[in-house]
Amino acid sequence: MKQRNTTLDIMRGIAILLIVLFHCFVRETIDNPFNNIILITTTSFSMVVFTVISGYVSFGKIQEDKYLSKKITKFILIIFFSAIIYWVWWLLFPNLSLLQIKEGSFVQYYIFNMQNGFVNLVTWYLFMIVQCYILAWIIEKIASKSKRLNSALLIPIFIIIIEVLPYHNTGFDLLKWYSIFYFAGYLLARYGKEFFKYNKILYISLLLFPLYVYLTKETLLYQPNENYVAFSASIGMTLGKLAMAILGTMFVYSISRIISKVKHLNNILCFIGVYSLGIYLIHPLFTGINSNYWVSFLITTLLSIAIYWLFDKCYKKILIWKCERKDRK
Repeated sequence: MKQRNTTLDIMRGIAILLIVLFHCFVRETIDNPFNNIILITTTSFSMVVFTVISGYVSFGKIQEDKYLSKKITKFILIIFFSAIIYWVWWLLFPNLSLLQIKEGSFVQYYIFNMQNGFVNLVTWYLFMIVQCYILAWIIEKIASKSKRLNSALLIPIFIIIIEVLPYHNTGFDLLKWYSIFYFAGYLLARYGKEFFKYNKILYISLLLFPLYVYLTKETLLYQPNENYVAFSASIGMTLGKLAMAILGTMFVYSISRIISKVKHLNNILCFIGVYSLGIYLIHPLFTGINSNYWVSFLITTLLSIAIYWLFDKCYKKILIWKCERKDRK
């Protein structure tokens, strides 16, 4: 079995805890300037971290036999499993989750609706990352059949096309922003061996990121409801978001490198990082479970880990059963 990358798992662990923290505290952010700064800053890079890592680990695998189909199959199973949990929880405790069905059907709020498409749903990230996988697969297919074109040349072309084409509530809106980071991770895996020899230079982000947040705090205060996922009409605001996302990702990487040397904290965050996808999908159910935000954060994290751990065990048993059945044939 291939050994997992400890630093990447710690990064996932930190990022998912920041996302859960945001959703537990989001109810009190509107009238609290300090919370606006901290939480909007957090959301500017937490999902970006996952996207960069996804691009990084998928390089070299995307063209492997059945890699893409296995990824999509697993995502479908995760969506199906978590959808059952959501549906049961909403029936039993309709007022305790962050996302509540006020009108329409369950499917419209969890999987797809005509007004918002795949956007603003629990599962939006999975739909978006699958689009990135498919794009990477297409790019590698074209590159493998062309003597003049390689993926390093095709990726910028595809990104420009994505940015130019008009999309509205199809899930491609999100692809405009996140494809940049997915392919940044993808290219980093391909050309970044020399870069990682000098990765200690990234520790400068421990100073630069807090400084950048401090210098831009007035912008954050005046735009508490700004959506850090989509591009703004302002080029300056877009570049500002991009800088914060990059610095935030570098900051998480630097923190992860430091934590990897602390044994017990390392193990805890690695464990959380392994189950980060399940925590992300399931945690919105429990964010309103307690009036104390820190208690709610703790309960939400623990319950999400426990439920996804159960799914992971069942999923692995199904894979083992399929392999045994195949061997018998």
